[in-house]
Parts: sequence; C-alpha cells; structure tokens
Amino acid sequence: MTWYEVEWVESVPNDDCGDADLDRAEHRRKFFKTVEEAREFAKKVIVGKPWECASITPFVEISFEQYRDSDGDTWMRKGHFYEYTGEPEEISS
Repeated sequence: MTWYEVEWVESVPNDDCGDADLDRAEHRRKFFKTVEEAREFAKKVIVGKPWECASITPFVEISFEQYRDSDGDTWMRKGHFYEYTGEPEEISS
C-alpha cells in the first residue's frame, strides 16, 4: 500500500548574528493514505510558515531484509521500515 508523507518547515530560528539558522530548522511530517488528503492538508498547513511550501512524497512499508539490502532512500520509524517510491511533489501558496 502506498502512503504519502507531507513534510514542511514549521519554524527557523535565528543564529547569533540574526541570520536564519537552517541547520536548526524545525521540520514536521504527517502521513496520509491518499494523495488527495495529503495535498489538501499541505495547502492548509503551509499558510504563515517559512517559505509557505511543503513536499508530498509517496512511500511504502518494506521488510527488514529489503531495508538492510537497499541502496535506495529508506528510513525507519517505530520499528517499521519504509522506502520512498517517487519524487516529491512541491505544494506552495
């Protein structure tokens, strides 16, 4: 089953010189079962956020063996293993 991850920047603190400290930016993610739900959420959540944009990336759950042997874009969360299956779609206001 394909899921969709919405990722956006929630906030960007300033460094000691008053410049945006991108290394300490707070990223958020939320997951959806359909791309339509992901797009609808992304359009709402980015309003008033830095850069007012989000990315939507499809992914699937994979086995530990697939995760271990993969050279692709994989990640783990709460004991489950996932792999991105497509390019991100950018949503902006």
